[in-house]
Amino acid sequence: MTTKKMSLVSLVFLALLLSACSSQAKKATTKPSLEVNQSWITKPSVPNHEDVRMKFEQIRLGTEANEFQGGSNLEELKALFGEPSGHETKQAGENVTIDAYTWTFDDVVLAVQQYKDSAISRSISNFQFTREERITLDDYKALTEGMTFEQVVEKFGKPDVMAQVVSTGKAETQAIWSSGLKKGANVSNANIQLIFEQGVLTKKSQNGLG
Repeated sequence: MTTKKMSLVSLVFLALLLSACSSQAKKATTKPSLEVNQSWITKPSVPNHEDVRMKFEQIRLGTEANEFQGGSNLEELKALFGEPSGHETKQAGENVTIDAYTWTFDDVVLAVQQYKDSAISRSISNFQFTREERITLDDYKALTEGMTFEQVVEKFGKPDVMAQVVSTGKAETQAIWSSGLKKGANVSNANIQLIFEQGVLTKKSQNGLG
C-alpha cells in the first residue's frame, strides 16, 4: 500500500475517532465505526464482562513500519471472542479495502477493523469496571500534555472504554474513565476523556468530578 493510499484510510479513521471526542454530550449511535459508543454513560450491563475487557488488551495492531501488518488476525480474534456478530467490508480509498468486525456481549460492544487480515483499529464501548472511587478533580488537573498513556494507566488504572487506530504517520487513542471517580455533589455520573497521539497526551476534558 502506498503512503498516499493509506493517508486516505487515515483520514477516515481519524475523523471517526475524533468525532467520538467531540460528541460526548450527544446520544449514542449504533452506526458501525471506530467511534466509542457513548452509552457508557449509563449503568454497565450485568454481567459487566470484565473478561472481555481484559482480553481486549491482547488485540495487537499492525504498525506503519511493517506495512500495517503484524496486527491480530481474524482467527486470533475468534479464539479470543468467538464468531463475530457483525462484519462489513468498506472501501477506504483507492484500492484499499477494510474489514470491520464487531462482537456483542450483552451491552458491551467490541469492534476491530483489519487491513489484509491485520488489525489496525480496535474499540470497546458500554463497559465499566467496578472500582473504588478514588480519582479526584485534583488528580485530573495533575495530568499534563506529554504524559504517556502508560503513565496515566499507572495512576488511574485501565480506561473503561477506548478506541485506538494506527495510520500513516500517526497512532491515536481515545480513552475514557467512568469508574473509580469521586463525583461532585449531586452528580450521578462523571468521566475523564483523554486523547493520545503517538502514545502521549494531547487533549483532556472531564465532566462531574468533585
